[in-house]
Amino acid sequence: MNEEGAQYMKVRQAGRSNIYLTPPACRQRVEQGSGRYGHEDRRRASLGPSVTAFVVVVIVALDVITILALLGLFPRIRSWLRDRRDQSRLNRNPMLVAEMVRLVQRTKDALYENRVGSLLNLARVFTEPDESLPNEVQRYRRAFEGLVGMSQVRGRWDRIRFSLIVRNVVEHFGIVQSVLDRLYNIVAHAKVSEESVAMWETFRERYNQLRNDWQHLSDEMLSVVGLSAEVPGEPARSLNPIGIDRLRSGEVRP
Repeated sequence: MNEEGAQYMKVRQAGRSNIYLTPPACRQRVEQGSGRYGHEDRRRASLGPSVTAFVVVVIVALDVITILALLGLFPRIRSWLRDRRDQSRLNRNPMLVAEMVRLVQRTKDALYENRVGSLLNLARVFTEPDESLPNEVQRYRRAFEGLVGMSQVRGRWDRIRFSLIVRNVVEHFGIVQSVLDRLYNIVAHAKVSEESVAMWETFRERYNQLRNDWQHLSDEMLSVVGLSAEVPGEPARSLNPIGIDRLRSGEVRP
C-alpha cells in the first residue's frame, strides 16, 4: 500500500472513532435532558388532580352560595351565628345570670310576699277593710310565680330566654304602677298611722333601689347580648296623707 493509501486509511479510522465515540456522549446529554423534562412532566401531572379538585370545590361553593341567596337564608344564618355568639358570651359572664336570679327573688319579696313592708302588705294596711286592691296584687303575684320558676332553671342560657324573663319581670313595675297611684289617692284623703308612713318610706327606698338595679342589669344585658329592657312606671314617691295618727299599732287612745 502506497503512502496515499496509508493516509486515507488513517483518516477513515479517525472518522470511525469519532462516529462511535460521539453518540454515547450525546445520548448521555439527551438522557439527562429527558430526565429533567420527565420530572417536570410528572410534577405537572401530580398538580393536575389538586388543581382540578380545587376548581370543583370553588364551583360547588359558588353554587351553594347562589342557592342560599335565592332561598333568602343568609339573614337566618347570620341570626343563628349571632345567637350562638351571644349565648357563649352570656354563659361566660360571671355575674349576669346570677344577678338576674337574685333580682327576681328580691322583686317578689318587695312586691308580692305576704310580709311586713311589702306592697301586698301595705295595700292591706292602707285599704282595710276593703280587700279589692290586695286581691288584685295577689293576682299579679300568681303571674309572677311562673317567672320565678323560669329564672331558677339550671343549664345553659340563651339570649332569647334570658331577655324574655328580664322583660317580663320589669313589666311588673308598670303593672303595679296602677296600684301605687291608687294608694297615693287613698292616703291623700285619709288619716294614717305614723308607723304605716314609716313602713311606706322603707318600701319606697327599697322599691326605687330595685328599679335602679334592674335598669343597671338591662344596660349590662345590652352590652353582652345586644338586648335591653327599659323599666316602666315611675319611682315610688312619699305619701301625703291629710293627717298622721301618732299612735303606734296596738296602742289605745286615751
